[in-house]
Amino acid sequence: MKYALFIIKTNENDNADKAALSLKIYLQKIQDRADTMKGLSLLNPGAILIDLSLGLKNLTFLSYVAEELKVQSRTLFFDQEPSWVITP
Repeated sequence: MKYALFIIKTNENDNADKAALSLKIYLQKIQDRADTMKGLSLLNPGAILIDLSLGLKNLTFLSYVAEELKVQSRTLFFDQEPSWVITP
């Protein structure tokens, strides 16, 4: 696998305020790190494309922070970089 799409969301069973705070902290940690981490593309606040040809460090970091903050995540793997259809 060459790419991974890492998607995060809050746990629907959590208190809404607590979940929103966890997500905010998570996204801030990712944003702070994304500027220095090669191979991360923030598609939107809840979706991050990871270039796995650079190793598993980024995926491991994202998974660790998500677990630490109890933010649910899903990962979808791709054999090649996804082709996006972008509309105006």
